[in-house]
Amino acid sequence: MSSAAIGLICGVVGHALFLILHIGALSFQRNSAPWQTMVRILFATTMATMLAVAVLLRDRWAGLLLAETYAVLVMACLFVVSAPLFFTIYTSLSVESLLIAFRRGGSVSIETLYRRFASPEFVSGRLETMVMSGYLVSTGDRYQASPKGRRVAAFFSAIKRTLRLGLGG
Repeated sequence: MSSAAIGLICGVVGHALFLILHIGALSFQRNSAPWQTMVRILFATTMATMLAVAVLLRDRWAGLLLAETYAVLVMACLFVVSAPLFFTIYTSLSVESLLIAFRRGGSVSIETLYRRFASPEFVSGRLETMVMSGYLVSTGDRYQASPKGRRVAAFFSAIKRTLRLGLGG
């Protein structure tokens, strides 16, 4: 098998391992710095993939750099393609609303959705997550955007203005 093929296969397997570990970690660590968890798992699986390539090509040093490059690039490309889909499903209130309706036989009352998504517990949990992620700073019962939060808000505000998206877009 060629070095490129080994790199390609290892990259696909490495990304699959990343997805499995990431989903598993998120299911056990609700609201516990999901971004940091993802970065750690991505780093670990990339290193494991590179180690696997090195072990598979231990006798063929000439193709090692090519195989390592293929493996990392395949993992990077698959991450770029899968991350938006994954995080849309993981964090989308619309998707969650559809799942609630599906579980209840296809319909759900607006009161049920308000209790689920606009409850004080939900807002409190969301604010706590944003503080842990460094987007907000908590001072007593008040929240203020951190410098990181202001940069993110400015970035998305510019995108929304450019694409002429309204509220919720």
